[in-house]
Amino acid sequence: MAGVVGSWGKTRLLLNRGRTGDRSRSSWKGWGSDRTCEAPIDEESLPDIERAWEETVLRNRINTQREQDESDSQAASLIRQIRKRYGPMVYVAVNALVPVCLGCKHTECQWLETQLPQPAISSESWRRDYLNIGIPRKKMREASQSLESGTWRGPECYLCGSVIELDAQGGEGFYLRTVSISEMYSLHRGAGRRAPNWMQEVVLNAFEGKCSGCGIVLAHEQITFDHIIPLSGGGETEIDNLQPMCKRCNQEKKNLSVDQIEHPSLHFPLLPFSAHMLD
Repeated sequence: MAGVVGSWGKTRLLLNRGRTGDRSRSSWKGWGSDRTCEAPIDEESLPDIERAWEETVLRNRINTQREQDESDSQAASLIRQIRKRYGPMVYVAVNALVPVCLGCKHTECQWLETQLPQPAISSESWRRDYLNIGIPRKKMREASQSLESGTWRGPECYLCGSVIELDAQGGEGFYLRTVSISEMYSLHRGAGRRAPNWMQEVVLNAFEGKCSGCGIVLAHEQITFDHIIPLSGGGETEIDNLQPMCKRCNQEKKNLSVDQIEHPSLHFPLLPFSAHMLD
């Protein structure tokens, strides 16, 4: 046993020398052996860890920015579809009902030191609960068909992103939370009065390049971006408070009051993805 311990001590010593001494060579001591193997290492063949890390960070930033751009465009188009029903003199607060899983709600209640309430959507009667919160029967049939075909397993928790599984027999219960479209899509905000170029482009595309007032196709020199709720009235430079207008319509709106209403909460986060979320 003493011989084995002694050999391991020599091996560890040689390994440590290889780490702290000459980095271009590696040393290894076999068990109970007096022979040391040294192999040269070509440092130029080793990967540049720092460069690889920088490239990974850059790639992640590009992907994150691309996802945010897509999110902004989706939100702007959705807001535009709803605004068409009300007109340019109305600010529409758009909210959505989002699902929260049992685990996230339990953690939240523990942190707040409150009692865990009953789920808004129960596992045994989620179809009935869906109808009670206003989801049309047509959407219910589409959700059931998606479950049966396996193309959809259930909604994703708004907080953690996990799938809340539903099925013909029932599934998991979950909670509901009302959030604004701005919060749901994490919409970017601009600082100051003038909307940044990227925000102008998103809003103009959502309105198909047309004036929200008179509907004309806007030439470049005619384009203005109107704050539906003026900055002086507490409005902000954000996607859901901007609309493109020709100079004439913007001037006419300038001294008029704006109505503010709240659109009924949207249900699409609880359903399978559809290109026609508002149908």
